[in-house]
Amino acid sequence: MDARELMAGPFWRLVGMEVVREPDGTDAVRLRVGEEHFQIMGRVHGGVLASLVDSAIALAVHAPMPPDSAAATVDLHVQYLRAVTEPCVLMARGRVLARGHTVALARAEVTGSDGTVVYAVGSATYRLYPRGT
Repeated sequence: MDARELMAGPFWRLVGMEVVREPDGTDAVRLRVGEEHFQIMGRVHGGVLASLVDSAIALAVHAPMPPDSAAATVDLHVQYLRAVTEPCVLMARGRVLARGHTVALARAEVTGSDGTVVYAVGSATYRLYPRGT
C-alpha cells in the first residue's frame, strides 16, 4: 500500500489529512486545522492529534513494504505536550525504530509547520502482513 492509497481512504478525507513529500524523500502528514477539529474547550481534539500520530507512523511502516502486503496498528501511545488553540498547519512525521518479519515499532511527532513547536509525540506497534496474506 502506498501513500496515495492511504490518503484516499474515507477517514483521511473526513479529517482532512494529506500526504506531503519531504525534501529528504520521506512522506509526512499535513493537516490544515479548521474549526471542525476543535473540541468544546477551544483546543484541537486529542483524537485528531492521535490520528496524525498513527497516520504518520502508517506512512513510515508502509513505505518499504511490497504493494500486496499490509500493516495494522496493534497499539498506540500518544503523549500530548501542548494544546493547539488556533487554526494552523500541523505536520506529523514518523519513523520506524525496529522491524521484524511480523512486527514493527515506530514513533511520530506532531509539530507546527515550521517544526519548532511539538504538540504531541507517540509510538505504535504495527502487525505486518506479508505478501498475499
